[in-house]
Amino acid sequence: MVPADCTHVAVHDAARPCASPELLDRVFMAAERHRAVVPAVEVSDTIKRVEETGETLGGSDDVAAILGETAEFGKPLRVVRATVSRAGLVLVQTPQTFEAATHRRAYSQADLSSTDDSGLVERLGEPVAVVEGEMRNIKITRPGDVELARALLGFKPPEGRAVHKRF
Repeated sequence: MVPADCTHVAVHDAARPCASPELLDRVFMAAERHRAVVPAVEVSDTIKRVEETGETLGGSDDVAAILGETAEFGKPLRVVRATVSRAGLVLVQTPQTFEAATHRRAYSQADLSSTDDSGLVERLGEPVAVVEGEMRNIKITRPGDVELARALLGFKPPEGRAVHKRF
């Protein structure tokens, strides 16, 4: 669907409604010099690798389950197996911008399994430049994220807006 004379392709998650004009400028300016550009933020949280044990978090206390003593009861028990170093780790965002020919080559591969378009470009062996992302460029994936996006964008709750403007 991209016209043949298009020089660049920008891919943006609809689930990231808080990207600022300044972020777009940074990504697009870098795309003038690099074939592939992604915004990203440094990882600040501690990252742990976990695995399920085959047990449940609440153990085998049938009485606690009946009484509903914990909402976690019955969920798989996960334990920490390792702490991952944050060095060199970033959280990648969108918009991801690519030279159109590079993007087409990425999509011509047999294996299109990837969590984002830059992963397909990486598989070609092409370098992907990273520019500073924004913490406010959140991805709406959990129920509370919508409320956070509304606050970041300065939107009133849905009840306070006309029906055709509710989000």
